[in-house]
Amino acid sequence: MPIKKSSDQGPESLEQFYTSLAQKDFVFFIAVGKEMLAFLEMVNGLFLETQLWGQISQVNQVVDSLIIQNEDGNDAEPLLIVESLGMGDYHFQYKMMPDKSPWNFAKVRGSAKNIEEAKRYLLIAMRESGGWASNIELERLLEEHRL
Repeated sequence: MPIKKSSDQGPESLEQFYTSLAQKDFVFFIAVGKEMLAFLEMVNGLFLETQLWGQISQVNQVVDSLIIQNEDGNDAEPLLIVESLGMGDYHFQYKMMPDKSPWNFAKVRGSAKNIEEAKRYLLIAMRESGGWASNIELERLLEEHRL
């Protein structure tokens, strides 16, 4: 199933948002748009049964981040944040599960150097955030990628 933009954020799809970003007259936005489109394509090719929801949010004041959730709506917990700075890498952040967290609301951050590494980071973050516990498709993908 394709990752869908949260219904709270209007009718424009995630692909439309990043396509318009890639068509701007600024090299940084073009690179970010293209890299995030590649990320969405990878996610859509990976998850055929699991519905993922995305919200665009300015988390770090530099670039619009993609927040990935396991349900639709602004009230859904922001389980995973992905962003690109247009240099070929992807930055990930997820909230640790309470039973693994050294303190309340601890987060893990990491940077993948390419789309293949981003695939691995996505799968790990989905597992470790706890938002997709008992998801058969995720479990299968983790096993296939030996994670």
